[in-house]
Amino acid sequence: MKKRILSFVCCLTFLLPSMQLQNTFASEDLDIADVDLMDIAVAEASLDDETKVEAYTAKLQSLDDEEFDRTIVSLIKNTNDISELINRLAEYDVELNINEDGADVETMALRPGDVNVECYAARRAGQSYYHLISNVTFDEPEAFTGSIDALVIYFDKDKLAYYDAVAVTDGPITVASTRTYKDGYITFNLDDSYITGLDYVDDYTAAVYVTPKVYGKEADYGTVYCHTYTTVDISVTGKISITPAGPLGEFVFSVNPKEESFEVSDSNAVIPIK
Repeated sequence: MKKRILSFVCCLTFLLPSMQLQNTFASEDLDIADVDLMDIAVAEASLDDETKVEAYTAKLQSLDDEEFDRTIVSLIKNTNDISELINRLAEYDVELNINEDGADVETMALRPGDVNVECYAARRAGQSYYHLISNVTFDEPEAFTGSIDALVIYFDKDKLAYYDAVAVTDGPITVASTRTYKDGYITFNLDDSYITGLDYVDDYTAAVYVTPKVYGKEADYGTVYCHTYTTVDISVTGKISITPAGPLGEFVFSVNPKEESFEVSDSNAVIPIK
């Protein structure tokens, strides 16, 4: 059974004029450079007058794809009302779909820290493609890391076509391979040496962009993260081998025999394709 998905289909309540992306709006001289998009996350904020709607819409449209991905993740993390956030973004011509039930954890060995994985789908008005955004956060650092970790973003290849893949958190995350796009998934490397020590990096984001092949239907997507670690301080090299295991979102991760691993997934998410 599919998990319930919070979704709101964006309705254009007004047409954006050709000059909308200018830096100011004459009615209140509101400079989009001064617009703080994080205000959208706060349900109590007053953002409803027409000038501000235009300003927030223009600001979101002015972002490049990676900035947009980071903004969506930040808004979700900082909101106090997911349903209200979805409604507000729809006012600003952004469609957002969130898997309400969140991540599933499959632990194959003891893990001293917590890992959280979430996947979202977002699309701006005027864009032909959806952003499938995967976000991984760590509540604690890892004591002994293993080989390079694997992050997978997958999608229904019969309904969605691969467009691009982006390591939004540049450095710790790299695109491992796009050759599997015809099979409906893209893999990323996550260098977990960044999650060690007191000053560890606790937040990582990657994204896959997909275009609809069909309309008026629902398309599955999701993400799976495989983390490797050791129980003693030893050096382990290599990469995780990934093999699809039948149903969409099912994978077999093969790791070095010297290390342990576990998987965290955010699965059974759905895009209502419009």
